[in-house]
Amino acid sequence: MTAVDDYLDELRRLLQVRGAMRRRLLKECRDHLVDSAAVDGP
Repeated sequence: MTAVDDYLDELRRLLQVRGAMRRRLLKECRDHLVDSAAVDGP
């Protein structure tokens, strides 16, 4: 498991938004974190 996965798991546990908005938020976060890790390293 990567640091991005760990962070997203914690976010999933704490996030109080449900449904499509939750999926969209988590996808956006994942995309940005993966992009950032690619540029800055893990």
